[in-house]
Amino acid sequence: MGIDSNSIAQFILYMVALVFSLSVHESAHAWMSNRFGDDLARLQGRISLNPVTHVDPIGTLLFPAISFFTGAPLIGWARPTPVNPLKWRNKRVANFWVSAAGAISNFIIAIIAGLARCWPAYCPTRLSRQLKRWKGLAFCCCSSQCLQGFWEWFLEL
Repeated sequence: MGIDSNSIAQFILYMVALVFSLSVHESAHAWMSNRFGDDLARLQGRISLNPVTHVDPIGTLLFPAISFFTGAPLIGWARPTPVNPLKWRNKRVANFWVSAAGAISNFIIAIIAGLARCWPAYCPTRLSRQLKRWKGLAFCCCSSQCLQGFWEWFLEL
């Protein structure tokens, strides 16, 4: 794949979508953990959509860039949200919902991107293509997060 101005613009949109969805995903974990009584993430400023608090230089910037320009499957991550399960009020329920919060947030992003894609009159063609990619990205994150949350919940039974 040659690097031209079009691929650079597409890469920038790709990274904006990725960083935004990772920020929403991680802040959803932090918010839900705070709802169950754990204030660790809140005290560290992780209930925020500010990407600086969630970006991991290798997992959020380097690996996605390599995958974009080489055409490899996306492999990436953000800084994990710190939680203290000892502070949760209802540990079993909290574990499920804190794990599921990230996946649910990705699912909501995918729905919003899909709805925006349904109205092409309001959406320029390039943005419409990016939303399609963003929806796929959010769905992949949602799927992997659901499996991880289910597995953690299952192990506690």
